[in-house]
Amino acid sequence: MKYKTVFWDFNGVVSHDFFYRPLQKTHPKAWDFVQSHIFGPLGNDVITKWMRADIDLKFINDYIIKQTGVDQPTLEDSLIKGGAQFAIDSRHFDLIDRLKSSGIKVGLVTDNMDVFDLYINPHYQFETLFDVVVNSFPFKMLKSEGLFDVAMKLIGTNDYDSALLIEDSPSSIGHFKSLGGNGYHYRNFEDFKIWADTNLNP
Repeated sequence: MKYKTVFWDFNGVVSHDFFYRPLQKTHPKAWDFVQSHIFGPLGNDVITKWMRADIDLKFINDYIIKQTGVDQPTLEDSLIKGGAQFAIDSRHFDLIDRLKSSGIKVGLVTDNMDVFDLYINPHYQFETLFDVVVNSFPFKMLKSEGLFDVAMKLIGTNDYDSALLIEDSPSSIGHFKSLGGNGYHYRNFEDFKIWADTNLNP
């Protein structure tokens, strides 16, 4: 195998879920606002700012409360409970364990917010599965702004030629390849498994 380092993306690969999901049942209007004005097309660049740590969870929660009238305990509860019920595709875990056991470095690299570090990572303990977990928020930069270099340094290599990124974003794959790395465009687990059985079999 030519790969010595394999990075997984989080959203769209390891997970396919949404923050604040309990609001969908308890406060559907607030849920619709979050989906459209925070994570959706009406949010402008609020998510980018949040992932880059220009704004934080308190700013976002205050904004949602002001715009929807949902109370703060309900909003915070939706984050905590939603985080504990986040849909994680654990079918990746066996391969990650096998790669790690064979001496290949494995990492999780995500453009994400402080809520990932507060509620998702601690609950699922990704540090026990991956060699490194690299979230954009603490480093105040996105994948396109140097986060891959941070991940490579933390995992202990500068050899992009032997590094693979498993990612659903074509632009992130393109950037990783421009640095000298390799990319797999992830669409679904079934297709990925067929590819991985041939190309990632330790």
